[in-house]
Amino acid sequence: LGVAAVLFVGLGASAIDDRLQLPEVVPPNARVEHFVPHGRILERAACAITHGGAGATQKALAAGVPVCVVPFGRDQLEIARRVDVAGAGTRLPLGRLTAARLRESARVAMTRSDGARRVADGYRATGGAVTAADAVEGLASAWPAAYGAAASRR
Repeated sequence: LGVAAVLFVGLGASAIDDRLQLPEVVPPNARVEHFVPHGRILERAACAITHGGAGATQKALAAGVPVCVVPFGRDQLEIARRVDVAGAGTRLPLGRLTAARLRESARVAMTRSDGARRVADGYRATGGAVTAADAVEGLASAWPAAYGAAASRR
């Protein structure tokens, strides 16, 4: 792609799978790290390539950075679909993953920066993560009064 790349595998990746081996040879335009704060990378990113975890995907889109999602399972499949439908990036099914397809999917994702910026604008317009957390806390605190009696009869 002719760009610099940073791969971070997560602090707990080795604990989850002790077979994980970091590459011995890394191209000169790339770095491999166990952890890098997302914000510092996303400030300069043209695209984020991710497995579609909610945290990494949301952080990239909140920064207006398009994403290329390669989902492994669970909610990642739905997150990848929503990224694609929103025009904020691409999804590449794990079963179709090759170096060439990943390169092409990342190239296409980088053309979808307008969609990623629309998602970021939407996050800001609705108050972002703080407003969402407040809404969830409000629902949780209302649960016993509003639903407790009905739920306890089940």
